Amino acid sequence: GDKEERKEQYDIAKRSQVVIINYELCHRDDILWLMDNAVVIFDEASRLKNQKSATFKTLSVMRQRATACLALTGTPIENSLHEFWNIISLLQPGLISWWDFHNNHVIQKKLSFTKTDPETGKKVQRSFNKVLGYKNIDGFLRKIAPYYIRHKKRDIRESLPEKIEYQRIIPASPL
Repeated sequence: GDKEERKEQYDIAKRSQVVIINYELCHRDDILWLMDNAVVIFDEASRLKNQKSATFKTLSVMRQRATACLALTGTPIENSLHEFWNIISLLQPGLISWWDFHNNHVIQKKLSFTKTDPETGKKVQRSFNKVLGYKNIDGFLRKIAPYYIRHKKRDIRESLPEKIEYQRIIPASPL
């Protein structure tokens, strides 16, 4: 619906026990107030892997207003430890600081190069850190263990109940 229709739906949602909102609406509408004292669950948390993204920045503010926060993802470590650390830093700010992460868990090399400034014609020295890999991953996982549950299907397959599927048609709200 249009912004006014969505506003009406948000007013209803504020009185609800469960609210499901997609990431795009978080950018489009001013709905941060909806998160006050809420439990926020970020589904597909792999979308929060980049701290510089607008989505990450918006949801960081929501996280500050929420009572508790959970993230659900199917690929936390498989992609990149940096991406996983970004999600952890959103959920538990300060649990593993930037300094701790980069000094204890990232293998990097400082690279330098010289560039000519197009305006002045002077040579300027630039440098950056290139990530070569990761170290002490077990130590990283120990630090986050109280906040991280990971089940591998092969490890729990026998304890899973038989799969039962129900198909129900549930009409969506106008939101």
